[in-house]
Amino acid sequence: MLAIKIPSTFIPERNYVIRQLLGELLGLSYSVHIHETNLSMDYTIIALPNGRNLWIRDVFFSQFKDGEVYWHTDVSKIEVKDWHHDAAPEGSLPVLFGEAVLRVDEGDLICEADLLAGVFFMLTRWEELASSERDMHGRFPLKSSLAYKYQYWKRPVVNETAEMLWNLLQLIGIEQERRAASFEMVITHDVDDLAYWGRKFRLLRSLGRTCLQMQPVEAYRVLQNYVRVKRGQEQDPYLTFDWLMDISERIGVQSRFYFMSGGISEYDNRYAIKSKACQRLLKHIQHRGHKLGFHPSYHSFTNKEQFIAEKLRLEEVAQCEIDEGRQHYLRFDADQTWRIWEEAGMKLDSTLGFAEDGGFRSGICQAYQVFDVHNRCELTLREMPLTVMEVSLVGYLGLSPQDMLDRMNDLQQKVRRYGGQFVLLWHNSNLSGRTWDPYRPIYQSFLLEGDVKSEQRRSSVIRASRTLG
Repeated sequence: MLAIKIPSTFIPERNYVIRQLLGELLGLSYSVHIHETNLSMDYTIIALPNGRNLWIRDVFFSQFKDGEVYWHTDVSKIEVKDWHHDAAPEGSLPVLFGEAVLRVDEGDLICEADLLAGVFFMLTRWEELASSERDMHGRFPLKSSLAYKYQYWKRPVVNETAEMLWNLLQLIGIEQERRAASFEMVITHDVDDLAYWGRKFRLLRSLGRTCLQMQPVEAYRVLQNYVRVKRGQEQDPYLTFDWLMDISERIGVQSRFYFMSGGISEYDNRYAIKSKACQRLLKHIQHRGHKLGFHPSYHSFTNKEQFIAEKLRLEEVAQCEIDEGRQHYLRFDADQTWRIWEEAGMKLDSTLGFAEDGGFRSGICQAYQVFDVHNRCELTLREMPLTVMEVSLVGYLGLSPQDMLDRMNDLQQKVRRYGGQFVLLWHNSNLSGRTWDPYRPIYQSFLLEGDVKSEQRRSSVIRASRTLG
């Protein structure tokens, strides 16, 4: 067992990071102790049974008195160093705090980079409390992040840090076995709309738009589709649920459908959760063995009462416990949203992804336990970060179908490398129509023709093969 000695300040924060890195990601046995003297207070020390130690510099938290608010830090002044070292699984590692230096001293390794504080920075998202930058939907923008400034938002840097720690521990002779991790494909669908022709005035708006654009052929196609759907001769363009479940079943995974059940904004209430059609659909999804989840409305990310009322309404209709989901429009407040989910009895959130692009908003490609920085405590809620959303690649970046497939495959390779969870969001309503028709084959190709199916069986975490020095 490893013996870990930590400074006597910010103990909840330090324990949290150690648990995530050494316990959750590496699966190592350890015990934590407080430094008995002030001689080594500037370091966290990981002591091996063989008498050798890994010293990790404490740079960030040593600046503050115990419990002092640290998220007023000017993040723009943080200079990230690119640490090139053989122990880094990708050849280099972004260092947010401290110096990119590793020394050897009488058999011990002295790491001058505060790797632990860097992980805490990423997982807790306190960076978003330190910034007032928000987009039109009140979201923290990708371009305001340190990860964007230093170009590492497409890297799971927390996983990379765990691997680097493992490699350093190997250098000083660790004998424990680490936990193996398996790649997992997680397919999610936010149900913003239930049926294309279910909303009032959809036909008039569609015909009006095509007429203004002088597209009579398209106007005829729209009218024909409307008539055929209403007569029961064609499936509504948004009723893609069976098609989605068919593909998921072919690769041996559940689809997760996150339903809305209320709201007070123009972005909400596109269908009635208590309608007979919706009730039939919920039962059908459950009957096929797939997962129901919650898609809280636009304003609920800072409104606990509204959140709970909507959750209870969904559970009443679904007649089952609902314990996972994702916020509408990926709206997230680093001080409030997780706490609301915790108090509402939710177990798994999958909101944390940037709307503007795929990647790793919290620097990790596995579900992890979240930390409430305001109350300085761990929650039972776990975050399963969103890897990529189809709207990010098509709506925000305007990628062609092939470029979209390439981008998703690139992200999937990175997740697979660390035995992580690739969390895909593809709305049921984005599989047909002039914009989305070319991308429907991409969804199918990505899941059925790539390496996803074989990798579902097992994919072990990276093992460094290079000689470490």
